[in-house]
Amino acid sequence: MGLRDRALQLLAKGIGRVPMSTSSWAIPPNWATEQYLKMYGNLGWLFGTVSRISSAVADAKWSLYTQRNGQRERVDDHVLLDLLHFVNPFQTGQELMELSQMYLDLVGECFWYLASNGVGKPAEIWVIPPQRMKVVPSQREFIAGWVYEMGTIRIPLDTKEIIQIKYPNPNDLYRGISPAQSITVDLQSELYAARWNRDFFYNDASPGTVLSYPEQITDAEYERLKEQWRGKHGGMGNAHKTAIISGGAKIEKTMISQRDMDFGELRRINRDVILAAYGVPYAILGGSESVNRANAEAAEFTFARWVVRPRLVRIREKLNEQLANRYDSNLELDFADPVPENKDMQLKEATDGVKTGFLMIDEARH
Repeated sequence: MGLRDRALQLLAKGIGRVPMSTSSWAIPPNWATEQYLKMYGNLGWLFGTVSRISSAVADAKWSLYTQRNGQRERVDDHVLLDLLHFVNPFQTGQELMELSQMYLDLVGECFWYLASNGVGKPAEIWVIPPQRMKVVPSQREFIAGWVYEMGTIRIPLDTKEIIQIKYPNPNDLYRGISPAQSITVDLQSELYAARWNRDFFYNDASPGTVLSYPEQITDAEYERLKEQWRGKHGGMGNAHKTAIISGGAKIEKTMISQRDMDFGELRRINRDVILAAYGVPYAILGGSESVNRANAEAAEFTFARWVVRPRLVRIREKLNEQLANRYDSNLELDFADPVPENKDMQLKEATDGVKTGFLMIDEARH
């Protein structure tokens, strides 16, 4: 048995998946894929961060090139460019890229289904929800195929029909891992903090309030007092009203207040953890704390260089390996560099090249 066959056999038997250790104090339990997708619509900072990244990635301009006589030449008219522009009858190329990047940043992977035409070339691209895709490991080919599952529906798919783009997962070589999954506890904390803040204003008859009497009261008196308290102090409109209780009762507050739990600082910490996991500067999301023109430009450079560009490189490498070469092994896709300083450098090189005669005008434009 060769080294490659031995390695694939070990991976297929599960060595590619490292067992996760759990502890008795792990509260709450791990989320499923669907929960991370739902959190996108429930947490404002997660929504803002992921949507800003995905829209920037989808805004990139793609070009197609071919290698001829050792020179890279731009191709302006090709069926592959048409495919990336008109991916399917219900989505644009921009929507395809944006949704794909959302899946990548929320659950660590995205899947493209390639629908082929009569001559075996991709004619449409469809994004498949990653939670519905199951891998079929192989001892010979690493991945034998995929299975699309939705309820009782199970559809086998060939590896040639699927392009999987993912963030490397050291715990599972078959599936991806996302920034959101690395901060599950922090996302839960932010969600619970938001709900606690909401419930504070709804008041809910101030459940942290204790009425104490010097003597035992009857059941009928207890029910009467309970209804009286709910009627006068329950609900958002009655929150924090002064309570007047007869019969020698004493009111004691046991609920932790927003000030006690340093609520504002907790929310800021949660925000910073989310932004740090994605590497997004606060200014990119419109934050104005200590922002001036200099650090705003620095934030733009950081976002483009270390957030947007690496994601575009990941997509480019996958498309060149598993899509472009289906048409011609000399074809390769590339994107316009989003980094501001790189754009300025390229413009200067092109301008200087024309001035010195080193470049022709068309070469400078390319």
